[in-house]
Amino acid sequence: MKLLPLYTSCILRQDALGAGTDITCDDKSCAMYRALSCDVSTSVVLTYPRLLPLHRLGHETAPALAPLRASMDKMNDQGVYLLENGVHMLIWVGSQAPAEFVRDVFGTPSPQQIDTRVCSLPQLDNPTNAAVRKVLDDAVRERRRAMRLEIVHQYDKREALFRRQLIEDAGLDGAAGYLQLLMETHKRVQGML
Repeated sequence: MKLLPLYTSCILRQDALGAGTDITCDDKSCAMYRALSCDVSTSVVLTYPRLLPLHRLGHETAPALAPLRASMDKMNDQGVYLLENGVHMLIWVGSQAPAEFVRDVFGTPSPQQIDTRVCSLPQLDNPTNAAVRKVLDDAVRERRRAMRLEIVHQYDKREALFRRQLIEDAGLDGAAGYLQLLMETHKRVQGML
């Protein structure tokens, strides 16, 4: 029951139910079909996307990489994060991401030089690149569907697509975040008692 407000907030912000004016009717019907036809494991990640701190792969092994709560508060500009929800696979690169990690994974000397038009990571001969690609391959294998990879820079205009998936935060369209919804629900319950 503790997670009921969180899942309610997540469901209300899904494209199938509460998308704003920026989504076409074709995209909305596709989201409805996807929500109604997916299995349990896919519906869980579709409802609450998985956020992984990829920059920690140098310090931890891939199976031990713990997901973070889907909130911008859990992220920082020194990190590189994977957000996947069974449909989208987005890599967010912070403006201050470690140059060594960026070079090993993306093959560029700085985060700002990463080409965001690519839909796959380059295959480089180092353990960090192999570990990141394994995490991406495992996500695709686990979801049993192809997910197009998109790379998003911090402060880029396409960052809105990434932020839209951070469902614990307030929505870009003014939708309440998880904490706001929880407080509002608590006040209504207290008012009924």
